[in-house]
Amino acid sequence: MTALKTAALEARERRLDDAALAKGFVVSKTHSVKQIGRYIIVGRPAKMVRSSHNVAFPYSFSLEEAEAYLARQTTLLS
Repeated sequence: MTALKTAALEARERRLDDAALAKGFVVSKTHSVKQIGRYIIVGRPAKMVRSSHNVAFPYSFSLEEAEAYLARQTTLLS
């Protein structure tokens, strides 16, 4: 991965983190070898892991899936 791609990925991850926090969620990278490059979304108040629509990875999201999931969510903090 080039430095430009790495910087772009880090910027997208920061935007994802900001969007998640604004809506009452926390995003973290998975720690499973089988799920490298995937993210877990957890609701802060209830600490429940959100499920994705991906059959192969029901409780983790690709970056694109996580962005789309958060775009559909309303703010939990209001």
